[in-house]
This record gives sequence, structure tokens and C-alpha cells, in this order.
Amino acid sequence: MVAPRIVVAVDDGSLPAALRCVLGGYRSSWDLRCGTAADVPGWLAEAPADVFVTDGDTGLALLREVRSLHPATTCLVLVDACDEAALPGLAGLAHQVLARPCDGLTLFGVINGVLDVRRLLDDDRLRSLLGEVESLPKPPSLHAEILAVTAREDASLTEVAAVIAGDLSLSADILRLVNSPFFGQRGTVSSVERAAVLLGVDTLHALALAGKLFATDAPLPRGLDAAAVRARAERSGAFARAIARAEEWPSGLAGAAFLAAMLHDVGLLALAAADPVAFELFTKFELPGLAPYERERAAFGCSVADVSGYLLGLWGFDAEAVRALVDQPPVGADLVGPSVAHAVAYARHLAGGGEPERDRPGRDADGAARARRWEDAAMGALAITLP
Repeated sequence: MVAPRIVVAVDDGSLPAALRCVLGGYRSSWDLRCGTAADVPGWLAEAPADVFVTDGDTGLALLREVRSLHPATTCLVLVDACDEAALPGLAGLAHQVLARPCDGLTLFGVINGVLDVRRLLDDDRLRSLLGEVESLPKPPSLHAEILAVTAREDASLTEVAAVIAGDLSLSADILRLVNSPFFGQRGTVSSVERAAVLLGVDTLHALALAGKLFATDAPLPRGLDAAAVRARAERSGAFARAIARAEEWPSGLAGAAFLAAMLHDVGLLALAAADPVAFELFTKFELPGLAPYERERAAFGCSVADVSGYLLGLWGFDAEAVRALVDQPPVGADLVGPSVAHAVAYARHLAGGGEPERDRPGRDADGAARARRWEDAAMGALAITLP
């Protein structure tokens, strides 16, 4: 088995030393190269990196070159939390932006997480396709700014809200959703900061990311309606959140269900933009009895949920949400089961106009009761959907 190749090139000379120290006995697990920007071209000429780590001081040029020559490489960039001017340019090229100072242990954990995600999509062609700079719906700079703020131990909800409030159209969209009957707030929520307090950073982050991704100005293939994709995404997220509440799941699982359901189709936008020919095949490839994910794999070589989980994992989102996407369709033919993956699948089933399944023949009593709870919860969330 070939060891993952990790290339680290940063101005701060102490970081490579710290990273080497943390690795310790794990040194044999990675092909690790730590140095300066001048070392990178030679190292990458030997073999492409799986993960490339650099910093804002090293500059955009090197990051842009790596993304251009090696699109399958996952790029991480370290930026001073106070360096707001650098974020927009770097966020458009990096998969994750980490706040500096970043200790070796933290960076080790992030790289390990990225490698785990890369193993989910073990196909070099697809990695390269999804790594192309112009074809991938990248996490917007807003995402990077939120991550940079929340990475600090002293981060506050006020600071997160201030980042989002800087985008007036997005702020209005979030306030529309927060004030919908689905969220059940007493009185009107008139500020993003108040929304952050009520919803939590993770939910607010998911809403912000979805608002940016589904409002993309990038050209999309004929037959793909981004507005319709977004509408279903909002319904799916609302239904999944309602289902999680009905099951009284802890906030972490509820947030994962909401995030996975709402951002399930990010992968479709990526695949459609990256390979319009395959997307056209997908829209025309219909055979009786062929499940949606089977159509996706026939056209693209993978499912939309696989790609969505891959992207969210590279962007540093919750591991439970990534797992819920990668586990689509959930094990077993029955849509209703106790896992987050089942809740996401059923939320999307209902959001797409699927028939209620409370009376499905052959379902046991527990499954039938769960189906009733989930469908009743979803119907109570319909007010969040777009016209």
C-alpha cells in the first residue's frame, strides 16, 4: 500500500518541526515533506501530493500552481485570523482554511480527516475532475471566514454573526428561514446574531453555505435548474430537522441530519458542471425499476451523495453528516430506519414528492410507528419550503 504523500510548505519554520514531533511513530504512515515554497516544485515533480499545506504568507501563486497542475491534490491553507484581506483569494483555491497559529496536533488531525475522506472516493479520475479549479462549486469565502473565526478558542457567536451579516442578501434569506413557522420562534427574529443564538453556529453555517452554493452564477448544463435544486434542498433539510426533533436526537445528530439532507445535491452541481456530457446521459438514462443512485453511478461512475460527502469532508464539515451522505442509500430497502442516513433518505424521499410509507406492506410495528412520526413531523415543516 502506497503511503499518502503530504507536502507542507510554510513561512513559519516552527510548524514543520512541531508536525514532525507530533507524528513521532506515525512517520512511516506518511510520505511527509516539510520545507519552504522553493522545495515544492521539485517534490511535486517526483510525485503529486495527496495533501498540500501552505500559508497565506507563501502567497497565492504557489497555491494556484498546485491546484492547476495537480487538481486531485487536497489543499489546506493557514491564515492569520486577523488577516481578513487574504481570505477571499485563498478561499477560492483552498479546500480548507485554518486559523493560525495552528499547532502540529491540530494540523495532524485535519490531515488525517482529509485522508479518511479521500478514501471514500477511491477514483483518481473523479478526484481530478472534482479538483479542477473552474468546475468545482468551491466553498465560498464566507465558509472560510466562519471556519477561521470558529477555530479560535475565544470565538463568539457575535463574531460569527458579523461575518454572515456582511452579506445582506444572505442575511435576509437566513432571517426568512428562521422566522418561518417551522423553527417555531416566539416573536420576530430581526438580527443574524439572534438567529445564531437560537439555531447554533452549525445550523447557521449550513444555511449560509447552502445559500451561497445554490445561488451559483457558474454556467450549468441545460436541464439543471439550480433554483429547483435549492428548493428541494430546503425542504429536505427542514424535513430532516423535524424528523430528528421527533426522535429527540441530541443536537449533534440533528444538526448532521439537517446538514446532510440540505447539502445532498451539492455533488450534483459539481458533477454537472465538471462533466456536462455525463450529466446529459444522466438526464436521459431511465430504465424501469432503476433507482436514482443506480442511474447516477451508471452516468458518473459514482453517486451524487458520494461526491457531496467527499466535498463536505474536504471542506471540514461534521463527520456524522459526511457519513450520512456516504451511507446513501442506507442499508436495507426500507427507507425508515433509526440512523441519520435513514432520516436523510426519507426526508429527501418526501421532499421529492415520494408517497408516504406509513402503511407500506410488510413493515413491522416499530417501523410503521416511526414512519407515522416522521411523516407527521415532515408535514409540520412544510411552511419552510419555497413557493
